[in-house]
Amino acid sequence: MKASEWLAAGIASSGTPYWFTSPGPLIVMYHGVGGIDGITVESLERQLRALKARRLVVRLTEAVQMLGRPGVEDLAAITFDDGYRDFMELAVPVLSALQLPATLFVPGAWLGKTNGWDAGHVTERAIMTARELRELDHTLVTVGAHGMTHRRLSRVDHSILHAETALARRIIEDACGRPVNLFAYPYGQSDDFDASAERAVETAGFVAACSTCFGRGSRPADRFRLRRVGIDPRDSLTVVEQKFDGAYDWVAWKERAGALVRNWRHVVRRA
Repeated sequence: MKASEWLAAGIASSGTPYWFTSPGPLIVMYHGVGGIDGITVESLERQLRALKARRLVVRLTEAVQMLGRPGVEDLAAITFDDGYRDFMELAVPVLSALQLPATLFVPGAWLGKTNGWDAGHVTERAIMTARELRELDHTLVTVGAHGMTHRRLSRVDHSILHAETALARRIIEDACGRPVNLFAYPYGQSDDFDASAERAVETAGFVAACSTCFGRGSRPADRFRLRRVGIDPRDSLTVVEQKFDGAYDWVAWKERAGALVRNWRHVVRRA
């Protein structure tokens, strides 16, 4: 058992209250489905059944509208980043069978290509085309923007932010034929975007934006930096259920420490 699993198991069995989360919707984050480094279809189905048993799964837009209101902690939303074709081929049938809505975040400049930003690090995956986006069941799937070029949005100038937000929104709306109101920051840790990026997302007309910062809830003030619970393809069902239930809430503090260290290194290099 890995150290993180040992710690989570101890927290789960101790009955210790979870102090590391804000009252809000549980937003779950996935990436690739299938292949050597993606979640299997069988695991995805088991995990989504477990999520459905715990919370009312709604569209992300509905969860955002409920921020700060009573009952929001009973809600969950499902998200998939990067716009991979395997979402359409493998995840959509599971979502349809379970009648669970999801949001798919797509990088505008990569439509019909492959995940070149990950070249040499993970499996090459095809990204959906504009035609495939239009063919999605839009009563089940909401399409959101994942930037234009899948780049980090911290410390960049206004013209880049405009292209990565407003221009990306127009391109993806043209591609899918639907309004695109949700955004997810590429990479998405707290040092991968900044206040200028948040303002650019809001100015571009998006109603909310997701980070990859770990957390089971967000407040109204977090509308443009929503926390999510990331699922690793190697996670067992037990680990995923513990993430849903709070035994991994401490990860948020670990991530914050990592972001502080990276920011410090950046300042030192520029000095």
